[in-house]
Amino acid sequence: MASGVDLAPLQRAVRSLSAAAANTPREMGRVIVSAQRAGGTEAKRAIAGQYNVRQSRIAGDLRVQGDAAALRLSIVGTGRPLTAASFGGRQLKRGYRVQVLRAGPAVVIRRGFTQEGIAAPLMRTSKARYPIRPIYGPSTPDMLGADRVRNPLGAVLVTRLTKDVERRLEAELKKV
Repeated sequence: MASGVDLAPLQRAVRSLSAAAANTPREMGRVIVSAQRAGGTEAKRAIAGQYNVRQSRIAGDLRVQGDAAALRLSIVGTGRPLTAASFGGRQLKRGYRVQVLRAGPAVVIRRGFTQEGIAAPLMRTSKARYPIRPIYGPSTPDMLGADRVRNPLGAVLVTRLTKDVERRLEAELKKV
């Protein structure tokens, strides 16, 4: 007497696995799109965590680009240096006070002043009344490129992307 084994469930599992494998490029594209959204948010958080500047001020100067085919994500900072007012500077009797780094000391610029109607704080470049120039801090590309921002940001993004890939992989395997 011969005994037989029903292989239909195994065939369904093999078909499901091949369908999951076929969906891999699409899912990786979704991971990159998700990473683009998360990358901008995490970059703003990383910069605002180290520098005394608002996330909304940084947002306009960041571009996040993703390439699903190459599995690449790049965060590019653009723009000119930010004025000292963006770093929460204020006018004092003895000059203009600004704290660029959250953990750093506040600096008083003796020749610094603000003028009504002009958004940027100004500084006299000589003892004379003129010439004057705006007081600037670092630009968004400078802040993004600093080791104190770049290294923790990379670690956070890798962790976040790894969790996203694992979550999507588990979801595909549950379909099997």
